[in-house]
Amino acid sequence: MFKQPSFFSPNAGKQWERRKASLSINTRHMGYAPRRGIDATKSSHKNCYVDWYSADMLLVAVLLSLLSLFDSLITQQLLLLGGSEENHLMEIALQKGHTYFMAIKFLLTSLGIIFLVIHKNFVIFKAFRVEQFLYVLLSAYCGLMVWETHLLNLASTSY
Repeated sequence: MFKQPSFFSPNAGKQWERRKASLSINTRHMGYAPRRGIDATKSSHKNCYVDWYSADMLLVAVLLSLLSLFDSLITQQLLLLGGSEENHLMEIALQKGHTYFMAIKFLLTSLGIIFLVIHKNFVIFKAFRVEQFLYVLLSAYCGLMVWETHLLNLASTSY
């Protein structure tokens, strides 16, 4: 049988010490690898926050932000061609200038996107996850861009 050496024995310092300083860097603690493996199921992530977001969530967030900027540019073009802003908050922002309008629109949209991405694993209306809602929102924003482009074509041909 193996006998554990005493703290005061002469061989006590010759054992391997697991806590001794190491020169190797563990990249898992620096955020380069997710903490949960591929084996983790989606059901285990229900109504919880995560510390690692997937690349597709980043792509959705960036696309929604870019679509928001394009929306503000097309809105300004439509306003120059005789359109009107129906959102009262954005109408107030437009009265302060086009740059202010774009900044407020981008800020409000970005804050909403960040909030939704943080809560991506939460279930809303007991029916679907916020992550699924973000994909629906992206599709709706793409539809809005198609509609505004159509309006812009109509307004520019009749103007």
